Amino acid sequence: MIITTLILLFFSSLYPCYSSYRRMKQQYSESALALSISMSLYTLVLFIGVITRLINLGGVDSLAMQQISSVVKDINTFNILVSFLNLCLVGINIAMGLIIQKCKHPIIWCLSFIIALMSVVSVFATFVTGNNPLVNFFLECCGIMAYFAWVLDLTYKEFCVIGNIYLQAGLCLMASFMPLLLCVRKQRISVMSVFCLINTLIHSLLFFIISIHYWMPLEKGFDLCYRELNQLAAYTGTTYVFVNIVIFVIMFIGDLILNSVIYRLSRLYITK
Repeated sequence: MIITTLILLFFSSLYPCYSSYRRMKQQYSESALALSISMSLYTLVLFIGVITRLINLGGVDSLAMQQISSVVKDINTFNILVSFLNLCLVGINIAMGLIIQKCKHPIIWCLSFIIALMSVVSVFATFVTGNNPLVNFFLECCGIMAYFAWVLDLTYKEFCVIGNIYLQAGLCLMASFMPLLLCVRKQRISVMSVFCLINTLIHSLLFFIISIHYWMPLEKGFDLCYRELNQLAAYTGTTYVFVNIVIFVIMFIGDLILNSVIYRLSRLYITK
């Protein structure tokens, strides 16, 4: 059952992938290109996951079992939970495909939909777990990391570094290129194009610094990040959970929105 629902999840991911590609072909823009690349990467990850799980005959290998044994003792319960999660993600893929087709600003709407859905779940989970919604939201993020780690046959620590550090930094870097590519495509050299160039250079420098700082075996990179986040939490008088959400959710989405605003300002400036 688990491998069947995973294959179904992969095929459902083709819908938002195709929708983003079709939108880009119908009306090209740098934001449409970024969305298409992001959806293609998402589909590619699921494709690799399907192949990985098929090689393992859809089962749970010893590495994955070590990661989930502290949470789920019964392998049948694990299969049911993951299969249910796969079906939930199928629904999310369909919703994202519709958003990309129908909405004027699909990137913002897709992000808003996912964050709103996770927020609602975290609030209702309070009645079950007894935790506050912020902790539940953090646990949801951890669950997503653990899920994709299992799909790709990685450890939780390895995928956290790939997903939270390299992937998020890479997406922010890609978003910073959108307004710059617009200026290059329109062949306009102006104050705005110089500002866009500076913005891209800053993001490139930050990406380089982050990559060098965590350029080590992934699990050691996770341990380093974990220590630094705890130190930051102690310095600011907050908690590890709060610092995580601020950096990897709020600042990440905020940077994407900032680059989107710069892109739209660039379009307005160029069309004057």
